[in-house]
Amino acid sequence: MNTMHRTNPFTEMQALHHRLTRPRPVSQPAWTPPVDLIEDRTGWHVLMELPGLGKQDIQVRVEGDLLHVSGERPAPERTESRVFLRSERRHGCFGRRFRLPQDADPGSVTAEFQDGLLQINLLRREETLPRTIDIRVG
Repeated sequence: MNTMHRTNPFTEMQALHHRLTRPRPVSQPAWTPPVDLIEDRTGWHVLMELPGLGKQDIQVRVEGDLLHVSGERPAPERTESRVFLRSERRHGCFGRRFRLPQDADPGSVTAEFQDGLLQINLLRREETLPRTIDIRVG
């Protein structure tokens, strides 16, 4: 037997409004910058697009076996004489985490920032790099 039950459209609208307007948890980023992860024989490279940010807006740190990249893109300044007809660029806090490979040297992390592109380089530990063995003639 099929049972029908009535729904209250006002209750449904209230629930939808709550889902759409409730504040985000503090730890949830407002946006996520795109990343390329590249591996070569010497190590790994993280390329992250951060247009419109300055070096002072970005933090890179290594904690244990995690590489953390975080920061904030400020919201565009709004004034009475400046009316936004459309605003599609994301702003607010962002954060990305990457687990370091086992053969990575956490002390080798370097970061460069130019033209809105952050490049983080991470080298392999010296003892894990391929090496050529000299053959002695006896």
